[in-house]
Amino acid sequence: MKWASLPLLALVLSLPFDDRAVSQTLQPREQIRQRVNENVLFLMGGQPGATFSQLAHDISVVVDSNDLRVLPVIGGAAVQNVQDVVFLRSIDMALTTQEAMNHLKATGELGPNLEQRVTYIATLFPNPLQILARADAKSIKDLSGKKVNFNNKGSATAQFVPQIFKTLGVNVQQELFMPQGDALEKLRNGELDATICSCPAPVPAFANVKPEWGLRLVTVPYEGAIQESYLPARMRHEDYPALIGKEEEVHTIAAVTVLISFNWPKDTVRYQRTAKFVDALFSKLSEFQKPPRHPSWKAVNLSATIPGWPRFAAAEEWLRNRRREMDFDKFMSERTAIQSTEQTKQLLPPTVVQSAADQLTSAQPTHQAEIAPSKIRERPSVPTKVRSSSLQPALSQPSNRSVTSSRPKLVAPRNASRASSDRNKTVAVSARPDGTSKCSSLEARCAVEAGGTCNPATGDWRYDCNATGICEVRYRNCISRGLELGGRERPLD
Repeated sequence: MKWASLPLLALVLSLPFDDRAVSQTLQPREQIRQRVNENVLFLMGGQPGATFSQLAHDISVVVDSNDLRVLPVIGGAAVQNVQDVVFLRSIDMALTTQEAMNHLKATGELGPNLEQRVTYIATLFPNPLQILARADAKSIKDLSGKKVNFNNKGSATAQFVPQIFKTLGVNVQQELFMPQGDALEKLRNGELDATICSCPAPVPAFANVKPEWGLRLVTVPYEGAIQESYLPARMRHEDYPALIGKEEEVHTIAAVTVLISFNWPKDTVRYQRTAKFVDALFSKLSEFQKPPRHPSWKAVNLSATIPGWPRFAAAEEWLRNRRREMDFDKFMSERTAIQSTEQTKQLLPPTVVQSAADQLTSAQPTHQAEIAPSKIRERPSVPTKVRSSSLQPALSQPSNRSVTSSRPKLVAPRNASRASSDRNKTVAVSARPDGTSKCSSLEARCAVEAGGTCNPATGDWRYDCNATGICEVRYRNCISRGLELGGRERPLD
């Protein structure tokens, strides 16, 4: 019996032990087939004429390389795309919206524990609610009793916008569901009164509208229960030159676009493929922000998070490594500034340095009223940069810093209770002493890069540690910088 098993043993020993051996035994044609398929991912986009379709195309073009291909797939839209990621064979990723994810999670339509099967790679940009109507309508409320298209079925527009109409007390005559290209033709010939898309602007189909067609974008009020689930938004001339005047704005509401993936185990081939895609996407973000890519890419904040949902592990690791690099770069820049200050001390006569220090310490605060006295806390000392062209304005600003100060230290929580308290606060900066915008200031970048948000209209930025989950050390440092800019500490809204 033992000798009888020798042929079987010989057969087992002759089998290849790794993929390289397998590829070497394949015919040339089969080797090409394996190489072509091993680095391909499928991304669910949207219907032709919808923004998701263009965004998916942008992704496939920018990340394309010899060892990575992304094939965009024409899909339903936000709601359908989540279902396809969970159940449709070969689909790796999809574009969807945060409201669609939360809806499917709450209803359990795709089964329990959806957040354990679906992860997000990144939040992308706002989805303004865009309503293209005939010229006699100026507001969403003018569409009562009208025929309205709510995009194709399976889209976030079809799923959620009818409820927005009901919330605002707008009762349409007929709800229709079709792609935007088809709806635009019916709108032009009078079969429709309006067509709607909750997607990043501009919608490709809307961008082709001619002024002589007699169509316009209507406003949506940000009021009542709408404020619980949506953000205020506006569209400008740059979004739709043929529909919005140069000095005009169309106010509306917005949701958020999200790029999602199935939650593949780390030891699988499909996880490794998706991780390779994440590195290409994040590393080439600047390429997405150049023409002819969709303009919404310029608004992407990779660090922004979605409460209640896990980020794809490779994406979280990439961002963590990036934060470490940024901290190191910041440390090196601070050391360079300190060395420059020490060199200046050596070059300038001691009387000049002492005179500048005396003026700085005697200067009166100009923005003291903006900071509540009870909220003032110690701030890390930082080196003061003095330029000959701006010496006088610098001397007129409040300061508790010395021109000979040492390297600044991160402000860490003094105790656990204080750290817990800080998690429920934010700092709003309403004006810098020199009047410049905070959104672009280097001092506020720590908040924006760590996942905070900035309001371009007012120049305020807010940083919510509770939502982003960044460590208290970074958060407290951002609070200190906010206070230095004349900000006021306040509870989270």
